[in-house]
Amino acid sequence: MNLTRTMLFVPALALSLAAFSLSPSPAVAQSKCTSAAKVTTAIWEKYGAELKKAGCKKGGDKCSKMEAIVKEMVRFWNEQAGNGWATIGPRQVVFEGKLDGKIVAGGERIFVTTHPVVDADKITVEVKKEDGKAPATVSLSLVGDDNKCVEGDEVNFAGDAKKGATKKLSVSGARDRMVVIKVDAKDGKAFDYELVVRKE
Repeated sequence: MNLTRTMLFVPALALSLAAFSLSPSPAVAQSKCTSAAKVTTAIWEKYGAELKKAGCKKGGDKCSKMEAIVKEMVRFWNEQAGNGWATIGPRQVVFEGKLDGKIVAGGERIFVTTHPVVDADKITVEVKKEDGKAPATVSLSLVGDDNKCVEGDEVNFAGDAKKGATKKLSVSGARDRMVVIKVDAKDGKAFDYELVVRKE
């Protein structure tokens, strides 16, 4: 090969490889459960330890000490609310009554169950906008002991959506998984809302 051609070829090849390496990689979609990963992992570890202590392989009707385990998981949550991740982090999902919340200047709020669901396969959430001007997204998902995310429905509220506007979400396969609800308000504005969570 001619020396001049070789000298021209090498810089050209190097430039091509550099351009290839600097090309942006495809974006990886973030799981709806990612924001609650630290919390769900801690809950699963505690729940697994309590099942083992009670001599149960799984929670639910077949575990004779399930009531005591549930009480211990609520105690664990309350303990964390005092000095752990729940102090300024997630709020507890409850299946009786309503959950009222308000995001003042944008950002997200996470709701998580204190332990895996043991008596239902389907979860529904009714979301009502009570006030605010932020566009908002509300998503529903489940997390198993393998930390895999099962994504349910997602709904969006426009910033100019009327007060009282209501939307419904659902997800199936809830048994032996934790429920995660994520409310994400955008544009640095407020979103005042109400959640009603049900087992079906």
